[in-house]
Amino acid sequence: MKKALILVIPLLGAGVLVAVLLLLIGNREPPAWQPVLQEYIAYQKSQSRLPLNYTLEASYHATRPWDYQPDLPEIVFGSHYYYRTDEPMPAQDSGNMPLPYPPHDLWCLLVAVHPAASASVQYQVLFAAEHHDLYNATWVIHAPLSPATDPGLRQKLERIGCDRFDVSPASLAYLSR
Repeated sequence: MKKALILVIPLLGAGVLVAVLLLLIGNREPPAWQPVLQEYIAYQKSQSRLPLNYTLEASYHATRPWDYQPDLPEIVFGSHYYYRTDEPMPAQDSGNMPLPYPPHDLWCLLVAVHPAASASVQYQVLFAAEHHDLYNATWVIHAPLSPATDPGLRQKLERIGCDRFDVSPASLAYLSR
């Protein structure tokens, strides 16, 4: 009996270790919002007179997406045929239905915008939101018109559960080094 326990306990421990490693490595698929972010960046580059580089600096999953409301001036970017957006993809018409609020899923994104010929960096806070009703669903980008350091935007980040999302001037200055 003791010999069986001596053999079983290490094997059981190794099995648990392998299971934990598989869970940690697990599913490495890109986030569901990544395609709409890439479309947004491509659209912004096509609309700019200067060559711009965009870098995703941080992304946080909002813990309270139900508290998101379009209370600050923003532009909504998306390419869904059903929902109305401010900036649809070129060659596609935006739909007629308003986006249903609150979003089902929400991510807070910090994007660095680098003019190609300059060393300066501007930061932009974006929200990747999954809106859906009973029959349709889509990811859109909400792009606030206020700067990343705006106090109203920081309050909104706290309200929707992106508390770890630090967009203070000191933090952004540290990132741009």
